[in-house]
Amino acid sequence: MRGRQIKGDSPGSRAAEAGRGQQRIWVLFPPQVPPQARRPRPRRSSSDPPPTARPPGPAWASPGCSLLPACAGAASSPPMPGMFSAASQPLDPDGTVFRLRFTAMVWWVITFPVFGFFFCIIWSLVFHFEYTVATDCGVPNYLPSVSSAIGGEVPQRYVWRFCIGLHAAPRFLVAFAYWNHYLSCASPCPGYRQLCRLNFGLNVVENVALLVLTYVSSSEDFTIHENAFIVFIASSLSHMLLTCILWRLTKKHTDRKSYNWKQRLFIINFVSFFTALAAYFRHNMYCEAGVYTIFAILEYTVVLTNMAFHMTAWWDFGNKELLITAQPEEKRF
Repeated sequence: MRGRQIKGDSPGSRAAEAGRGQQRIWVLFPPQVPPQARRPRPRRSSSDPPPTARPPGPAWASPGCSLLPACAGAASSPPMPGMFSAASQPLDPDGTVFRLRFTAMVWWVITFPVFGFFFCIIWSLVFHFEYTVATDCGVPNYLPSVSSAIGGEVPQRYVWRFCIGLHAAPRFLVAFAYWNHYLSCASPCPGYRQLCRLNFGLNVVENVALLVLTYVSSSEDFTIHENAFIVFIASSLSHMLLTCILWRLTKKHTDRKSYNWKQRLFIINFVSFFTALAAYFRHNMYCEAGVYTIFAILEYTVVLTNMAFHMTAWWDFGNKELLITAQPEEKRF
């Protein structure tokens, strides 16, 4: 192959001038590629950093390779089109990698536990009725408790764990979103920020307790399952109550529809839980027929109202989006 000198070099000086330290830039073209077919170099904007100095040699040669026989093979063949092209592209001014409406994530958070809950109840009634409705007293019962339905038999146990595992990570993200939302609202209450932190902590504890009682069933370790259930109920009721208090303290910043539904769902959940607790103790004391069925219905109400309470995030963040973006160029180090 033959080379063509760039304008600005004095003609006729090759080996002698190289010995005196003068640099030459050679651009080599394969015989089958005419000079006009070269790819134009990408334009550099004023905000891009200055290019680093390149050693003498072909444009596609590696920095440590000169025009020696040993490197002739590497310097004589340009790279394939598209190789390392991403590194030479200008930075995307938008930088958005992932965009998702917050309402879509709320559907993700709620759909999986709702599906898992009804699947476990229906499957237990159809295929494992005798085992899941059996009581210690031997009295007639017609509905399985939540613990028997989700952790007593397979495949209910695996489906429930799968659904709760998928919805757990977005639940933590929703908790952070609510924390930032509360901190962005002004309130005349002097301890408002401390209440926001407490509410965030209760939300996280509720989610962790739900994971523990899901993956440790009552048949595997009753003590851990029971304690996790107590922590879940206590943190859930406290979180609901504190959420209603925070929304009342920032009433001018809130959606009235969301606030009203939060109040109703908290009251239903509160009444259903303590009524279920009374039915449970009555069943253990008197072993009356049908009492455990009432307890199971009240348990279902507690679970469903808890899910519906978290579903109110649909109104709270209906105009928000979840974005994963690149860091702005001026903030890169």
